[in-house]
Amino acid sequence: MWFKNLRLYRLTGPFTLSAQALDQQLASRAFAPCARTATFSYGWESPFGSTNPLQVHAVNGCLLICARRDEKIMPAGVLRHMVRNKVAALEQSQQRKVHKREREAIRDEVIQDVLPRALLRSSLTHAYLWPSQGWLIIDTASTKAAEALIGLLRATLGSFVVEPLSVQHTPAAVMTQWLMQRAMPAGLVAEDECVLQDPFQDGGTVRCRGLDLAGAEVRAHLEAGKLVTRLALCWNESLSLVLEQDLAIKRLHFADLLRSRSEDIGHEDAAAQLDADFAIMTLELSRVLTALVQMFGGVASASQPAVQAA
Repeated sequence: MWFKNLRLYRLTGPFTLSAQALDQQLASRAFAPCARTATFSYGWESPFGSTNPLQVHAVNGCLLICARRDEKIMPAGVLRHMVRNKVAALEQSQQRKVHKREREAIRDEVIQDVLPRALLRSSLTHAYLWPSQGWLIIDTASTKAAEALIGLLRATLGSFVVEPLSVQHTPAAVMTQWLMQRAMPAGLVAEDECVLQDPFQDGGTVRCRGLDLAGAEVRAHLEAGKLVTRLALCWNESLSLVLEQDLAIKRLHFADLLRSRSEDIGHEDAAAQLDADFAIMTLELSRVLTALVQMFGGVASASQPAVQAA
């Protein structure tokens, strides 16, 4: 259980449910297979897999949850072809033009006919709540997928208030300063990838990969006024990541040394392995997120609890 992308949210209200109480709530909206005439199904699934009844896995105050979405695949090109054929057949048999509203009705009929036979695409979105530290951390690169999980939480719990992580100092300005001054915060190393963007010019974007970010080429762009909107970083040799200007974290990779700590414990089953992986991962993420928030001046909203060091 190693997250690969992070969307970071802060709890803006108290979260007092225990792991057991949250488990019972999520069970009320457990994932159910997609109905024959439905386009998708979305609900909670156990982090341990569909055969496990537990909806929540708790370790060190962190509550791991998982949302599952099954969506029926109907390729747009195939759908258009079927609609065209049905419209053409109707126009030929009745010797008249099929107008827009009737064409839309035909499209709906085709969809309802195809749905029971459509292939399914399944996706899982993991997340964990850390109430004592005020975090909701979602393993996805997609804002849409993160918002869907939050919406499902609200629908399940009745009320759930969070907002995207906001910090005191503009991330793009801070990352730009790091490269301009060639002075990274303690424990942080800039790797060989970044995106530079002109804040005043549409399309003024430079993507750098495999370059020395302290070199003259990158510095020339920075001196011309471009800002760093994405930066590849290494944290204390324990993990690497790509940090976006909206504080999304992508391509998160935990070092082999961390992973081996979990493997060295020795586990008899997948559930025990997930437990060990999750415990080690959340501990390291606690450290790196605490440090990152401090580097950007702290949490911006006074209504949010302060981030505590692990």
